[in-house]
Amino acid sequence: MRLLIIDGHGSHVDKAFLEYYDAHRILVAVFPPHSTHRLQPLDVSLFSPLATYYSQNLDNWLAKFQALVTLRKSDFFSLFWPAFEKAFSPSNIKSAWRKTGLRPFDPSIVLEQLSTQLEELNDNASSSASSTHLSQPALRQLRKEFSIQMSKSFQKEFDKFKAKLLKMSVKNEVLEHENKGLKEAIKLEQRRRKPRQAMKMPDEHGGAVIYTPSKVQAIRDANAQKEQ
Repeated sequence: MRLLIIDGHGSHVDKAFLEYYDAHRILVAVFPPHSTHRLQPLDVSLFSPLATYYSQNLDNWLAKFQALVTLRKSDFFSLFWPAFEKAFSPSNIKSAWRKTGLRPFDPSIVLEQLSTQLEELNDNASSSASSTHLSQPALRQLRKEFSIQMSKSFQKEFDKFKAKLLKMSVKNEVLEHENKGLKEAIKLEQRRRKPRQAMKMPDEHGGAVIYTPSKVQAIRDANAQKEQ
């Protein structure tokens, strides 16, 4: 028996999905919507440093070759793997399980974070209307609004991350096209500047000369002997 943990997006779970995992003896645990940034170990302690380390490796690679070398798909693993090993260290993995309250099992770690934020929100609301007592319906509405704002905040950060990855991808595509053109220009210029190697001719006394195959070979042999 195995366990699969996924987020609560509606598109992830359907009849065929559940039947497949039931047939293969896999338990499916679905997180509440917009909660993986607090409940999923990968999101809490691993994906963020992985993105940071990979970006650093990519920046260092581009700086090293001064954008004169095209970044290819075959280069991806050499940049990704060191970042993965650094991000997915034993200490980070243990920290991810601990911060989500999964191992050691302690749900209060996550619940206290939510409670603290809700208390801070309530305190701010109380200070802005110190003489006003919140009714139960108003408090429920406040909690609902808080949940919505938390979801928006997470979505905003996630959109920033996606935008950064897209920017990196576009930047790499532009660099690839620029580098290709630059290398072709350099090759062309090198071919243009490469001097032709003149064949040293024997002293002639003027007049017409017929270069028979034997005469040309004799000139080659004489030049080769002088160059030794």
